[in-house]
Parts: sequence; structure tokens; C-alpha cells
Amino acid sequence: MNTLKIEPAAGPAYSIDKPASWVLHTEVAESGASQYPDSPYFYLLVDYQLRVQDLESHRYCRTIEKINDSSRIEDASLFLRDINPDNEHYVLHAFDILRDGRRIDALRAENIEIYHRQQRLEAHIVDNNLTLAVTLDGLRAGDLLDISATLVEFATDHPLRAKQVCQTYWLSWNVPVSREILRVQNDSGEALNLHQHRIDDNAMVDSFDTLKSGREFVREYHDLASKSVPYTAPDWLCVDFVEISSRMSWAQISRGLFRYYREAGALGATVDFRQLKSVELCGDTRIDAMRLVSFVQNEIRYRGENRGIYTHTPKPPQRVLDKGAGDCKDKSNLLVTLLASIGVQANLALVHCSQGKGLDRFKPSAWRFDHMIVIDGAIRYFDPTMRKQAGDFEHAAQLNFGFVLNLTETGENLAGLPYDFSRLVFARDFHFDLRAVDRGDAVLTITRRYYAHRADNMRRHLGCNTMQTINDESLDWARDATDLDLEAAEGFAVVADDRVTNTLTTREVFRVSGLDAIYAPDAVPLAGDFGLDFMLPGNDCLPVQIHADGSVEQSVEILYRIDPQIDASLRSVRNEHFEYRHKTWSEGGILHFRERLTPFRDQVMPRDISRYREAVEQMREYRVKRFPLDVTDLFPVRSHWIEAALLVAAAMFALLGVL
Repeated sequence: MNTLKIEPAAGPAYSIDKPASWVLHTEVAESGASQYPDSPYFYLLVDYQLRVQDLESHRYCRTIEKINDSSRIEDASLFLRDINPDNEHYVLHAFDILRDGRRIDALRAENIEIYHRQQRLEAHIVDNNLTLAVTLDGLRAGDLLDISATLVEFATDHPLRAKQVCQTYWLSWNVPVSREILRVQNDSGEALNLHQHRIDDNAMVDSFDTLKSGREFVREYHDLASKSVPYTAPDWLCVDFVEISSRMSWAQISRGLFRYYREAGALGATVDFRQLKSVELCGDTRIDAMRLVSFVQNEIRYRGENRGIYTHTPKPPQRVLDKGAGDCKDKSNLLVTLLASIGVQANLALVHCSQGKGLDRFKPSAWRFDHMIVIDGAIRYFDPTMRKQAGDFEHAAQLNFGFVLNLTETGENLAGLPYDFSRLVFARDFHFDLRAVDRGDAVLTITRRYYAHRADNMRRHLGCNTMQTINDESLDWARDATDLDLEAAEGFAVVADDRVTNTLTTREVFRVSGLDAIYAPDAVPLAGDFGLDFMLPGNDCLPVQIHADGSVEQSVEILYRIDPQIDASLRSVRNEHFEYRHKTWSEGGILHFRERLTPFRDQVMPRDISRYREAVEQMREYRVKRFPLDVTDLFPVRSHWIEAALLVAAAMFALLGVL
């Protein structure tokens, strides 16, 4: 991290003053400081007060913290707040230590510093943010720490700051809170959205209201305990909060940002095509479009300059082309401009990389998004920040961002991006040659085929690692997946790479040792659980996230000296969330197991969880447990092996989502 200290005299980033007259003071009895003795610290009071004006907002916060253990002193002695110097100002009110009935003023001018920390420089992102640091001396275990300050934000030429409000107040902390106050005073000319969310009895409860102009919202909460959501829940599911946001529609945001970008000179520009020396256009629109996508992805390096309006506004495309660098907004805008030059109409579109699948559950706000992509009229979309993406116009990967807001002149509503979960993304073949197993000579060949984004990811992985590392990884993975004693016979190899259809095929060959000495003839195990993270929830009240990105296939072939002659069978499970098919048969001395898992969606709502759980448990019954080492003596008990064969293929599915 690069840090530059700036003396306080460098600018009006902060001041010291008493609270403004609109702030209401709350008296707190120190007798409550004996609560929660088992917690290293807790909050006797958290007091939030928000005043919203037309082009200005004031966010007051006061906390009274009880320090029960010395382990908390180090963190509690340092107050850090980020400030955007373009339009923010911090007013420090009081930093008091309460001890033995005395109030000690701990706010010292010599302990206040301003730093310019480029916290995301390693990620190629720079900004103007300053960090206000206040150090408190003399803090002890048993003290109460009373801190109050106000952040003032005022509007500038930035399209969003202090012009659109989206403020979240959490009602669940990582330590207990004895009393929390939330007061919102709407002194603006427009109504505000008020969204209250909580998890009660493991179920989501949401309520929405309107805070009209000139009105006030006040609510107190007592004895707030720490809450968490299950790891099986989607990323968009949060613990308790109250959110205040501008009363807008998605179409207003779409239309407003589009027009602002156009007025700022970011849209409707042209570029000097002579600078695209590496791009050869052939006249076929689809081929040319993919060549332009590839140029922006690979020839324009990523660099974010989030200063002033450029935190949320693309730079003019010619400037991006001249610099050869830009962030997601800049690269997207350049790509839209280049596509327009060959007659392809495309728009800028906003998404959220982790929470995008739940955007429809929140009130509209431009602050909901953290990424920009490009979307065309055929609802195909491209992420210009990807690198080395392969595939033609039909086979290029489409990522699952969830919901998108398309920016247009007339304005668009939030829409779900199409994603084909049935598209094959990965296939894996295990071929065991056990014809000479009695001589200690058994061979396992693993062939893997990657498609779409899985192929892109694997190419990047191969490009970032040495072949020795890849070989070591593949051997470790194969040992974990099979629980067998393996030794590499032929190293990892790419046997085919079709960059048009975006398919990558790899192969590894291993010698298998000690099978006859370690395992009984009917009990060679295949380790692992069924893959793709079809998780079972702890309760039926909250949504479940299925970590599935497409259809996957697996086959297991075991070559014996004689034909195992196992009767063919087919089993399947189908529901609204996925389909699983498992086939078993023998032919030409080979025992075959083949299965395919096709997801239809990646989230399960509470009303569907009981049916989903039943289907997953049924699917898991079919997975591989073991396979016969030698079928010489199989025939007298063939019916036993028919049942065993039905369990074979799926256990090898364990790590499908890893590579």
C-alpha cells in the first residue's frame, strides 16, 4: 500500500466543532456499562442521524463503546474514516473517555492526521480519497469511549454524489449493541424510499415505506445480537438493515446516466481507426465484432482513474485509445464506439459482480452496481475487462451476472440477463485399464474437455503457471479424486485447443499401484461427493445458492480381461432445478458408467426447498462407491454387482467445479 502523509493545513478535509442544531442529543446512563461481560467490547449506544437536503446530506454518528478487555484497546485507539475531498467534509465533535465518573477529552490536534492512501493501487485503481486518522492515547480496559462526528456531503458536477441517496444502516453487528437509534430527517423536495429488512425465525421479512418531504423517521432498537446468514445463502442475502434511498425508477436512472454521459462528451464520439493496427476487418459483421472485442480486452490494459466524475463516468473513447488503458467504464465505452463504426448497435450496461442476482429485491439506485459491460440488440453481452477470451460470436462465454440495467436515451427497466445453464461447460473421462492388474500393471487415463468460460479460465491458468506446477497439480488432484496410489506415466498435455468453438481438451496418464494388495476384489473405492455444490440448507426458510455454471458430463470406463456382462440400466432425477441422468452398461470387455448433470437455475427459493432436498438426496444415492477390481469371479454374484454398478460414476464428479 502506498501512503503519503498530508499535513492538516493542506485542505479543509475536516474541522472540529459541536454538532449542528438539527442533531438531537441522547442521554445515556452509564449504569448499562455492566452488560455483556463476556464480550471483549460492546456498544452501549449507536446513534445514527441523517439529514437529507436537495443537494446536500449530513450523516451524524455517535457511538459509546464499553471496553471489557485489553485486546480491544489497539483497534479502539485508532479512528479511521475515508473522505472524498471533492465533495466531503468531516466534522469531529467529541472523542471522550469516560472513567470513574469523569469525562476525559481525548481529541488532540497533534493526534489528527490526513493520509492519501492508494489502497487499490495493486489492482491498478487510483482515486482521490483521503484518510482521516485520529489516534487516542491513554485508553484502558474498563473505559467507555464516546465518539461523535458528522460527514457532510455536498453536490458537485458528479452525476451521483449528494444527488442520489442510498444509505444503509445495519441492525446486526459482530458484537452486542444495547441500544441503537436511527433518525432520518427528510428536508429535501422529494420523497425517499425506506426499506426495512430483517431475518426473523430464519425467514426474510421485508417492508417498504415512503418518507415524504418534510417528514421524519425515528426508530429505536434494543439488545441487538450478532446475526449471520448461512453459507448456503446467496450473496445478496444480508442480515438486518434499514436503507434510505432516493425515490426513483430504474428507467430514470438508465435515462439520467445515459444523458449525463452524452453531455459529458463520453458518448457519440468517434475514434481514429488508424490506431487499431492489430485489427484486420474482413467485412463479416460478426467476425469483425469479435475482433474488436478481442482488441479492447487484450490491447487496452486495465487501469482505473477514479477521480472526480470519473468514479462513475466513462472517459471519452479517443482518450482511452490514446492512453491504451482504462477501467471497465472506459473499455466498455470504447468498445461501444468501435462496434458502432461497423454498424453494430450496442449499449453500456450496469451489473453487480457478486450481488447482481438479487438486485430486483431492492429499491432502484445507481449505487447498486459495481461493474459495466456492453450489451447488443440481440441480448449478447461482453465484459471488456476479460482477457484472452476465445470463441466466435456464437461460442464466446456469457457470464452469469444476474440482472442488468441497460443505459438508453429513453430509459430501461432492470432486466435479467439470459444465461443458458444447460450449456455444456465441462466433461471428464476416466479410463481404467485393468487387464494386467494381476501383474501389478494398471493404467488410468483422465481426459478433460473445457467449454466456454471454463476453457477461457483454463487457458489463463495454464498461461500463469509452469508445466511443473501444472503436472504437480494434476497428480495431486487425481490422487484426491480417486484415493488411489498414482504415479505419472505421461505428463499433463493439451491435446486439442479449438479457439473458434472455444473448446480445450487435456489428458493425463497415470500408473496405478498396489490395487490387488490393498483392496478386496469387490471394493476398489472412488472417493468424493457429488460435485457442482448442490448444497443442502440447514433450514427451509432461507434461499439456497446452487454453485452451478452449466451442464457437466462424466464417464468412467473400466477395461477388464473378460466382459463383465452387467445388464444395462438407466436412472434419472428431474425437477425444476436440475436434471441428472446415469447410465450403466458393459460392452466389449469394458464396464461403462456415464452421467450428465444439467442445472436449470442457480437459486432455490424457500417454497421449493423440500422438493429440492429430496431430489438432491435421491441423486446422491446413485453416485459411485466402488467398482470391482477383477470380474473373474463376478458371474455367480452378478446380481450383487448390478446394484454396485448403479453407484459407480458420480463420485468421480467431486471436483468438477475446480478446474
